[in-house]
Amino acid sequence: MFQLFEQFYPPRFIEAGGVADFAVRFAPSSAGGYAATLYVNDQKVILNGSAAAAPVVEMELQTGWAVLRAGDAVELGAVERRSTLRRAVRATPAAAAQISGAGFSLEDGGSAGHWVVSYSGDKAGTAQGALDVGGRVFPLRVTVTEFPTPRPAVVLVSEAKTAAQVRFKVKLGEAARTAYTAAVTLDFAPDAGLPDDAAVALLPQAVRSVPVRIEEGAAESAELAFQTGTTAGRITVGVTLGAYSDQSVFRVIAEPVVLTAVKASAASANAEIVLTGYDTTRSVTKAAFTFYRKDGQAAAPGRIEADVSGAFGSYFKSSNGGAFTLRANFPVSGTHTELEGVEVELVSAAGTRQSGRLRFE
Repeated sequence: MFQLFEQFYPPRFIEAGGVADFAVRFAPSSAGGYAATLYVNDQKVILNGSAAAAPVVEMELQTGWAVLRAGDAVELGAVERRSTLRRAVRATPAAAAQISGAGFSLEDGGSAGHWVVSYSGDKAGTAQGALDVGGRVFPLRVTVTEFPTPRPAVVLVSEAKTAAQVRFKVKLGEAARTAYTAAVTLDFAPDAGLPDDAAVALLPQAVRSVPVRIEEGAAESAELAFQTGTTAGRITVGVTLGAYSDQSVFRVIAEPVVLTAVKASAASANAEIVLTGYDTTRSVTKAAFTFYRKDGQAAAPGRIEADVSGAFGSYFKSSNGGAFTLRANFPVSGTHTELEGVEVELVSAAGTRQSGRLRFE
């Protein structure tokens, strides 16, 4: 426990009248009394020393009370950011203590030699500090975790229907404890044999994926929208946030031609019919027209049928969906004022659509 150091290693000879300085180090490894003998020529010097026991420092960890060793890092455990982690500490016998490190604090434990180590921070990662008890230093480490990600859900705000803009929101299972950016995607799978429909997209950018911001404290996103288009198929709107995802599925059904606007007019020598609508199967093959007089009878020559498969087929090849406008003109012989109206029939792979009686303007 006693040792000469730095100046020389014995034995050392000193000339007459010479001087030599030396030092003795006393470094006990445990508590107790110690003695050693120092010889200088024929003189014998007894060196005595004693060491008091260092306080036993303990900390209450998740597994129970543990004795700490100076210099060994102490893992305090994990805590969510903005929350507080507390660990009780005691020293026997009592000793002075202090703590360092951003986010760490030391509170009185209620009796001599008892404290509470606390940590609170706002940055995920590893936080490091140090506890000093009676001059002995114990490194401290805390794992700071991010808030658990809430589960998202796609919730429709308006009715989903063909050829419409559908409004929806991303809702969270709980209010956001921090700002999040969710990934919203739209997928369209057209029915077999049909091409894609570019109109099926998230609005207003007309894209199929977009980041959606949800601010801290909010439980839902701002209102979003997508266009359903006019092609039969399956639309899937999905959201992903962290490890969680959700989706809403809407089907554009295959149905006979849908007419959204109709107009019939007759002039001195001409009758014109304008039909606006959409065909979710893009397969119109035939159009039939029947003109009626004011007496309720069909005007000659009666039902007029036309094969329009070539015209519609060519049009749908270059269109982005099933929407169309059909303009049909017919010569009128005799007095056009005798005509009351016309009925139109359109045939597609999904069935037949009749317009009902359209009255001439």
